[in-house]
Amino acid sequence: MATCPTKIRQNVVIENDDPTTGYQVRCLVTEKYRLTIYPGTSEGELFDLENDKDELYNLWYLDSYSKLKTILLIELLNSYSQNTPYYPVPPWNS
Repeated sequence: MATCPTKIRQNVVIENDDPTTGYQVRCLVTEKYRLTIYPGTSEGELFDLENDKDELYNLWYLDSYSKLKTILLIELLNSYSQNTPYYPVPPWNS
């Protein structure tokens, strides 16, 4: 019987900067959701990975998901910030 792998993080942040198109994509993947933003636009994607494994139904534009979207956006910002080279703020910049 295979053992369940140990959980080492709560989410994964993916960034993709394409210099040929100028697109910058930031994505947060949790066990249950995938949230993708396109900085500088109001466009995005939100998928419920438990109920929509093929990511066919984008929940980003549904008002009923606005609170969840805000929670995940904050999680994306916090996770992204914590994994930058200068987190926490270095003493010379505080």
